[in-house]
Amino acid sequence: AHHNSVLHPPSPPRRVHRVMGASSSSREAQWLQSSTADCCSAASWSLFRGVSLFGRRMRVYMAAYWVRTTYQAAETRALEIEDPVQQAEHWDAVHAEMAHYTCEQVLELEGLWVKLGQFMSTRADVVPDAWVQELKKLQDAMPPRPFTDTRYTVETELNGRIEDLFMAFDDEAVATASIASVHRAKLNDGREVALKIQHRGIDSIIAQDLDNIVYLAESMYEQEPKFDFRGILREWCNETQKELDFVHEAQNTEAVRANMQADKSIGVDVPRVIATNQIVPTRRVLMLEFIDGVKPTDLEALHQLGVDNAAALDSISAAFAQQVNGVRGWW
Repeated sequence: AHHNSVLHPPSPPRRVHRVMGASSSSREAQWLQSSTADCCSAASWSLFRGVSLFGRRMRVYMAAYWVRTTYQAAETRALEIEDPVQQAEHWDAVHAEMAHYTCEQVLELEGLWVKLGQFMSTRADVVPDAWVQELKKLQDAMPPRPFTDTRYTVETELNGRIEDLFMAFDDEAVATASIASVHRAKLNDGREVALKIQHRGIDSIIAQDLDNIVYLAESMYEQEPKFDFRGILREWCNETQKELDFVHEAQNTEAVRANMQADKSIGVDVPRVIATNQIVPTRRVLMLEFIDGVKPTDLEALHQLGVDNAAALDSISAAFAQQVNGVRGWW
């Protein structure tokens, strides 16, 4: 976890009650925070999730229908435009409008749709530029999750109270992504760690999102064979499912760390997986060594730290090559 924030002084974590927005995940948080302990039972949670997932599926299909019908109308309009310049402007406007609308829907839906949007923003070879520019905004757009969910997952997975397991636990996430959030904490022995905590209920959301993505990709291909994203999405979906198992991720992290340490010339420090008598990697919680730092895309921060950008890029490329091919310098 790379961040510049300062760990809170050792003290019991506090429960944070935030004013939630209108997104589906926010409504879930309000329901959880305002309900009694009985409402957090397995049966109540399952019922609520079922209703929420049905509404979520309907919203996805309605958004997809709107985008598709808009493009169909745009295709008809484009046939009436003879000037190539005006036609290009027409399509630029349509792409910009639909990309903006889709990103708004994605931010409301959260879940795997954000991850898919982030992935597609890197595929300028198949996605119009207006879409790429809009989808890039999803890279750092995830809102924090309610701490009630975080506490529930940590204490359920680790079978203990946060106050007993940690000397300090920062209830503000260092970062929040589509599947998990990262919180900074301090163990009772004083070590600073980063906890990757899976969002509560995200497994069922991911399962439905994957199903919806495959269905929409197949439907798009049947209607417009020139838009065939099935191969790209099939591979992406298969890999995404593996990300829900943090035990598997812990094993991969240790393997990557060992490989990087074997070649000191790469110059990349991979955080080690931390385990104690009470805390071990589980499917939904992973504890790592905390390493402070900045994003490699934050050029101003890199300059302030006196980083040699060329050397940093060389290290990143070498690390990537080692993971893909097992060797250094193949490029």
